[in-house]
Amino acid sequence: MNYQPVAEVRIPSPAEIAARRARLMGKPIEPRLTLVRAEHVVMPPKPKINVGGRPRKQRPRPEADDHVYAYRLHLLSCKEHLSPTEHAKMRCLEARVSFETLKSPTRSRKLVPIRSQIAWELRQRGLSYPQIGHVLNRDHTGIIHLVRKAEAARGEASAIVWVARKARQATESHERQKQRRKARAE
Repeated sequence: MNYQPVAEVRIPSPAEIAARRARLMGKPIEPRLTLVRAEHVVMPPKPKINVGGRPRKQRPRPEADDHVYAYRLHLLSCKEHLSPTEHAKMRCLEARVSFETLKSPTRSRKLVPIRSQIAWELRQRGLSYPQIGHVLNRDHTGIIHLVRKAEAARGEASAIVWVARKARQATESHERQKQRRKARAE
């Protein structure tokens, strides 16, 4: 066996520990910094450096996901035949809009023209209004309106007349509702 007796271990007293520590480390150092809460610190604004006396122009940061959009677009464009949903997804990638956002109920000014263009393209492929509505998560009557507005934007005379008539009807309906509310209030 490799048992070797160990000498008795003596634990030093606290006074001996303090004496050793003082001998090895010297006098304790006083802290030079005082801690301040973050809310009490006021940082001055960074000065803007002008090059050649002109103010610096802020350049927009390029999209970090451009390569992802390009790759997904490439995958869809390599297909021989695109389903209506895949066609809509491809157009969304080109417009840098997610397909889920396009299908959502939002009516923001950025999304409506994209949605209208996609509905018009799907109609040109021969899809019915309910089929396009299924792809874009819309009612077929809303799809009719989107397609007509896209045709009017392209300059088709019948669509321009239709859109003008719908706008007039909406204005007349709004006026009738205002008159009814006014009559009820009196």
